[in-house]
Amino acid sequence: MSVTKLAAGDKFPKINVKTLNGEEITLGVPKNGATWQMVVVYRGKHCPLCTKYLAQIAEMKDAFLQAGVDIVAVSADTEEKAKVQAQDKLGLTFEVGYDLSIEQMQQLGVYISNPRSPQ
Repeated sequence: MSVTKLAAGDKFPKINVKTLNGEEITLGVPKNGATWQMVVVYRGKHCPLCTKYLAQIAEMKDAFLQAGVDIVAVSADTEEKAKVQAQDKLGLTFEVGYDLSIEQMQQLGVYISNPRSPQ
C-alpha cells in the first residue's frame, strides 16, 4: 500500500468526518473564529501515547485558540471508542472526529499498520 505524505504547501485534502457532537465537519476548515486548524490524527483508544498527547493538547487549548488555531482530533475508532476516549476518559472539549476510512487515512498520508488483533 503506497502512502503519499503531505508536504508543506500542499493543498489539504477535503475530508468530511462525523464528530462526537453530532456534526459533520470538513478537516482543515477552522471554526470558532480561528484562522488555522490543527488536525491531530491519533491511532485510537488503545494507544497510551495518543491518550497522553491528547490530554496535553487539551491543556493548551486556550493558548491555541488565542493564537487563532482551532483543534480537531480524528481517528479510525468507532463512535463508541472515540466517545470513551475523548469524552469519558479525557473530557476533551475540542472537536473529535471518528470513523476515518482507510482511503481518508491514505489521503492524509497516515501510516497504516495491520491490526495486532481483531479488537
